[in-house]
Amino acid sequence: MLEGRLPGLDGWETSKKVRGQQNGGKTPIIVMISAHNRSFLSKNVEDRGRVLNGFLTKPVTLTMLLDAVADATAHIQGPNVDVDVFSEGAETLAGNTVLIVDDNQMHREVAKEFMVRNGAKILTASGGYEAISKVQNH
Repeated sequence: MLEGRLPGLDGWETSKKVRGQQNGGKTPIIVMISAHNRSFLSKNVEDRGRVLNGFLTKPVTLTMLLDAVADATAHIQGPNVDVDVFSEGAETLAGNTVLIVDDNQMHREVAKEFMVRNGAKILTASGGYEAISKVQNH
């Protein structure tokens, strides 16, 4: 999950570089969150599906985030799997590592807390270059 506007290397360029780092590893699921509407990505319409699995516009609610994760992972879980992400104690992200990229520390901490409660292992980065380094080293 990454912020659309980041210092140095924006979320779009970061996403493209992360996609290029796969080298036979697991394909990352990338959900971009931005304070700007979808027109922010309009210049990249043709590449959007190859670069992003989802896009959310701030303010992001818990329901929006859960829906984005469910939509982005639907191809992994398969269409017949019924996952109740609202069940108490549900570990909907168990076994997954999530990289949270945002230049705002409070946003990173809130997202991290939610993801950890849902079973994810967390990496954080404050910008695009740091995010790419985390992907390369993980």
